[in-house]
Amino acid sequence: MSSSLALSKHLRELSDERLQGVIAERVVSATGIRDFFDLADALLAPIAIDSAVARMPRPLLASLTLARPSAQANAFAVEQLLALDSDEGVVIFPEVLARLGEQGTGIDFSQDPPAELILGETPERHLRERVSLERGLGTSIALEELARAVGEDPLRELARGGLSAADATRLTERMPLGDMIPKELLSLAARASLIERRGGWWLASDSVSTWITEEAAGRWLALTHAWFDSLSPAERWVLSERSDWGTSLNAFVEWAYPISSAWLETSINESIRLGELLGLNADGHRTQLGALVLAGEWEQAEVLALEAVPPYADLVYVQHDLTIVAPGPLRPPAESALRQLCVVESRGVASTYRLTAAGITAALAAGGTANSILALLTQLSAVDLPQPVTYLIGDVADRFGSITVRAHEAGSVINCADPVVLRTLAADQSLTALTLLRDAEGVLHSRREPATVVGALIDARYPAVMINTAGAIVSLPKRARTIDMRVEHTNPHIAVVDRLRGAREETGNDAAQWIARQLDLAVRDRSIIVVTVGLPDGSSRDFTIEPRGLSNGRLRALDRATEVERTLPVGSITALRQAE
Repeated sequence: MSSSLALSKHLRELSDERLQGVIAERVVSATGIRDFFDLADALLAPIAIDSAVARMPRPLLASLTLARPSAQANAFAVEQLLALDSDEGVVIFPEVLARLGEQGTGIDFSQDPPAELILGETPERHLRERVSLERGLGTSIALEELARAVGEDPLRELARGGLSAADATRLTERMPLGDMIPKELLSLAARASLIERRGGWWLASDSVSTWITEEAAGRWLALTHAWFDSLSPAERWVLSERSDWGTSLNAFVEWAYPISSAWLETSINESIRLGELLGLNADGHRTQLGALVLAGEWEQAEVLALEAVPPYADLVYVQHDLTIVAPGPLRPPAESALRQLCVVESRGVASTYRLTAAGITAALAAGGTANSILALLTQLSAVDLPQPVTYLIGDVADRFGSITVRAHEAGSVINCADPVVLRTLAADQSLTALTLLRDAEGVLHSRREPATVVGALIDARYPAVMINTAGAIVSLPKRARTIDMRVEHTNPHIAVVDRLRGAREETGNDAAQWIARQLDLAVRDRSIIVVTVGLPDGSSRDFTIEPRGLSNGRLRALDRATEVERTLPVGSITALRQAE
């Protein structure tokens, strides 16, 4: 059986997802692929074989090139569709063996790998690894801030890639460490499925709310699991083999993949950088934690992470300038309560929050009272609440709801029991965008919707609330930018697989279809072939022919042995091969 015929049969049995991956990795152009025979021919083309052979690690490449195939080499060849696993064992396609012979020429398989710098067990090394792990925990905090920022307001991805200057600045301002790059954090968050890209926007995923409520070590462990799962088999092998992830790693990659290593260098360098953010390598060397992760020793990795996590801070320090300092990480319920009342000024192992009138107003609108807010802060504070804090809470609570906004016809109505306040609003230059107009009764009207009006008043430090037609206070809907989803480009490989599955093939078995296809190609290319024809008495005979025409199930060809034109029934042809 020919390689193309055998491979086409195997391709039919693969899943759609597997076929899409094969086409993406191995096929240069899928334009002319109409059926599984076309795909098999494309995979057996020299350029497609070379791309798969280039991904073969040196030990496996040596095993196949030197005709001493190991079990690992055979498994790799079967996985890459360079061979098929049959009842007689693994059979590597002759086309692959030919390319291996050419590609392997000149490679010294006895060459040792390049030397690497192995760090000894020293106090300095342990200190660096400790600092690196603390940085990994800081990355977890940074990703929490990023996920919250994306949840509050999605990020627009530019057509050329990357973020706008405004979005990049917004993320940078929320990072606990100044040297953290938003682009790298986005990549890590995407690997962890905390955010997802849809229609040209980065959006928070449904898993964010669950991840945020986990313990600090649990959040870090989830990120590290996602990093490990995203590594390709080649990346896992290389990073497990070498502890030096610095400059000598590129030399090892070139040694490990002697035919070509360019396909791996970019992805592995990105994975190393993201691993550094997680504390898996420090100063270009894999840490003990990184070794445990790559070895799958997750329980031991979690123990190391827990040792570096500072204990939860049960108390905070509420200060006269309205800042609240948490000397350590807060438990999720306490942090959530502070985030409602405050804005986050700095985030890290120790964090700083600032109490704001807008936050107090939001807590009151959600059903809280001045007493409940004071009770919460008293419970959390390690010191007595300063007078400015209690005054601010009491003042906001006293004025809460004094300005009401409700829907009216095509806009909003703003009302207040104090006419002086209404006159102040009408004269406030910061509110000109609301186009406030007074009616005969002194009530203010705006063409803007109530949520927009309330948001503008709160931003201008007015105690405004939104009410319904019954006069009850309702929560202010979250304000976010309008998202215009752009059309996503369909994966072209999906269309190819659909075309393969929907191809109308001639009735008959695979061998008959393949023979008919090869005869058609031979006629078109005027190539000389050898066909085996079954005779009526049960015997068979080979003819070396030059096909001239094919129609109505009969092949017209020139017999090269007798120089006589023959007509052969296609149904009687049982085998076909190229003439030597």
